[in-house]
Amino acid sequence: MKVSLQHYIFYIVVGILLQGCHPKKLIYTTSNQQYIFSDPSNNHIDTENMSFISSYSDSLKKTMNTILAISAQAMVKELPEGLLGNYCADACLHQVERICKQENYPTPDFLFLNHGGLRASLPRGKITIGNVYEVMPFENELVVLTMNGTDADSVLQHIASMGGAPVSGVRFSIDGKRAKDITVNGTALSATKIYHVATSDYLANGGDGFSVLKKFTERKILSLKVREALLLDLKNYGMTGDSIIIQKDGRLVRIQ
Repeated sequence: MKVSLQHYIFYIVVGILLQGCHPKKLIYTTSNQQYIFSDPSNNHIDTENMSFISSYSDSLKKTMNTILAISAQAMVKELPEGLLGNYCADACLHQVERICKQENYPTPDFLFLNHGGLRASLPRGKITIGNVYEVMPFENELVVLTMNGTDADSVLQHIASMGGAPVSGVRFSIDGKRAKDITVNGTALSATKIYHVATSDYLANGGDGFSVLKKFTERKILSLKVREALLLDLKNYGMTGDSIIIQKDGRLVRIQ
């Protein structure tokens, strides 16, 4: 997975700060002497460099604390279905549909992400840009693949074998590690039908065991990161003034 420049800067700043408050003595040994980092007498602050870093740190902190929307409930990760997964999948599908309409691309039939790709929960109350970066720290972009019903079934069977995943536009039961009673937008999955399936480029390239997806070279690249889709959706909520209300709707149900 890819990491942004902002993350590198963030990690450098955090690393410097942590160095200053590390509870244990860190010892760097040279040939004839020891340098004890936790010894205050060895802590010489480079004011020029600190000033340079602070300008980035303050700007980054201000951006990350920007409030996007208000959520009526905390959204956490769960399998086979959870509030966080439902929200992220629905938000991404909505943004993908918008772009496909603008670009005159086929409308996606359903979307899926990977459970492990969502790295944090979203809080009840104020949701900030920083919260979104915590949920999706990677630079993965959304793409739309074209496949037949048999291949779409293989994808959903893999999701079932992992116990579930964030999905939107599709519903099924998980019996053991098998997907059953699959419907796409309310209609049973057909082996002969062509489906347009949205997901991240990480999964489309075979990540998280989705090796079946690597053969689909026909893909629409939307130039929209997963994180950007979430930011856009949350900004829209914030502009309306409505609180986000997400519910489990039984799109994925484990029956055994």
